[in-house]
Amino acid sequence: MKFVVYRENFINSIEHPIFKEQCRDYFANTQFRRDLFVRGKNTLTPLQIREKLRKISFVLLTAPEHIPTTIQGSLGQFNLIQEIYKPIGEYFQKNNYAPVTLAEIENNIPELNYNQISNALTILCHLNITQPCFNEPTDLILKQLQDFNLYTLEQASFHPNYQVLANPYSGIGITTDHFSQLSYPAHFIDKLKSAKQFAEYVHKNLLNLNLLVLNEKGELVKDKAESLKIIQKKRKILSIPTKLKLHKH
Repeated sequence: MKFVVYRENFINSIEHPIFKEQCRDYFANTQFRRDLFVRGKNTLTPLQIREKLRKISFVLLTAPEHIPTTIQGSLGQFNLIQEIYKPIGEYFQKNNYAPVTLAEIENNIPELNYNQISNALTILCHLNITQPCFNEPTDLILKQLQDFNLYTLEQASFHPNYQVLANPYSGIGITTDHFSQLSYPAHFIDKLKSAKQFAEYVHKNLLNLNLLVLNEKGELVKDKAESLKIIQKKRKILSIPTKLKLHKH
């Protein structure tokens, strides 16, 4: 804490604006500052900003129960107030994870005000838990991105080289681990329902790649029965966005 106080006092004592921000980057080990490197910046009044932000849609990328309760920042650890974040997450879930505007959240959660909602969405965007959205994507865009995602997921049965799926609603990639890439086709394409079927599907693909699952101690598991139990347990915490749709052609 003493270091944090010293750092802030030192940075605030620097008068030259550019050198001040450079020192802040050195302390925080920041490689890219999105708040500084913006082309064509237009300064808006607070009322203009509020009006525009109310019209922007956002999409939640994970289940509400997976939203963290604390975050680690450059000044230390901060608690995410559950009285704010929990109802926002539940509202996305209630709407089947479809994109919703800030104004919709504001109108449907009257106990939260504009500042609370906008600050929460800003933090969730920085955590890559929510993403701002464009207008409803066209049928052409949906088909092209579904084709891309389907190809990526099919390749997961051969190698773990791809880590991103495309999101047609935000235009931004979604980081997706190899286990999830093996799991989505089982859910969306092959329509597997039971936990046993799901585990067998994923386990077979892992064996074809000469990969083994890890137990809670980080040890490789060679026993099939134990591996299936671990996969079934992992499936329970897997977040599957219902807006993601995949079909074989």
